[in-house]
Amino acid sequence: RQGFAIRLPDFCRQLVDGHFSGQPLSRFSRLTLRARDGGRDLFDVSAGSEAAPARTFPRPFSFLTATLACRDLPRSAGRDTLHIMIGILAAVAAAGCFTIYRAVRALVDLSHRRSTFVSSVTHELKTPLTNIRMYAEMLEQGLARSDAQKAAYFGVIESESARLERLIQHILSFSSLQKKSLHLHCRRVRLDSVVHAAAGIMSTAIRKAGFTLETCLAPVTAAADREWMIQVMVTLLDNCIKFGADQDVRQITVWLYSTRKWARIDVADTGPGIPRKDLRRVFDDFYRVESALIRSTRGTGIGLAFVRKVMAAMGGRASAANNDGAGCTITLRLPLGARREEDPGASGKR
Repeated sequence: RQGFAIRLPDFCRQLVDGHFSGQPLSRFSRLTLRARDGGRDLFDVSAGSEAAPARTFPRPFSFLTATLACRDLPRSAGRDTLHIMIGILAAVAAAGCFTIYRAVRALVDLSHRRSTFVSSVTHELKTPLTNIRMYAEMLEQGLARSDAQKAAYFGVIESESARLERLIQHILSFSSLQKKSLHLHCRRVRLDSVVHAAAGIMSTAIRKAGFTLETCLAPVTAAADREWMIQVMVTLLDNCIKFGADQDVRQITVWLYSTRKWARIDVADTGPGIPRKDLRRVFDDFYRVESALIRSTRGTGIGLAFVRKVMAAMGGRASAANNDGAGCTITLRLPLGARREEDPGASGKR
């Protein structure tokens, strides 16, 4: 065969009608087939929405040009889903970075508080030991020339020994709580007898520090471990003495009453109070309030943490709030619950 002849208008129309006009692409684009001869347009066949720049086919169809254009691309059905997934991925990445930052910051803060705790414990142990040794040497050297002086020296030794014992007991108890090896023997106890027992233990320290202790106790019974509750109350009374020792009014007030579901003990002092931003954090491990009024006060930062852990182990709660006047109030709550075995030590005199 030497060649063939093409009827260009029919050929182009067949291409447009058979392969473009019925396709979804023709609804938003335009196709133009144009025949040219020596730079002169012979004819063109168009279909679709609108015109666009032409494209010339390679030889032997270089006399044909095609134009395909669209005004707006149709909105993809998956575009919204893709945007939502990108947004979720960005939010997850931001939340992950924030969580990592908080975790690292918490670890650094805990490490700092632990190092502060070690130095505080060292100081707390050294002070009573130094006083005990000093007064023992004074007695040994006969510096106490009267019975009254000897009694005073023996009183200091006894007081410092009790202080040292309480500190060691707090550390050991806190260590047991940290290791989750706390053994509770919960039974029905008279909480007013618990308060009286703690007040008896702290009576000497309260008197020597110039404090007065007022109590308003209802005969409330709840399920608790008596010995641990006494330790909790001793810790709170000791805190009241430590942080209120520099105040003009030195008073500790303890209320005991019951609500619908809880047995509640409120221990209020007349100290400097707690900054509002630290009210929740004072129960964290090794945490000490950074306040000019109490920064110089001795302490280890485990007292209120110990209280919170013991109360939680007994199903109770501990919270702190500042008073309308001076000082703050620590509130202990124990669930009233079902009646259990009565504590044999709870039937004593109030």
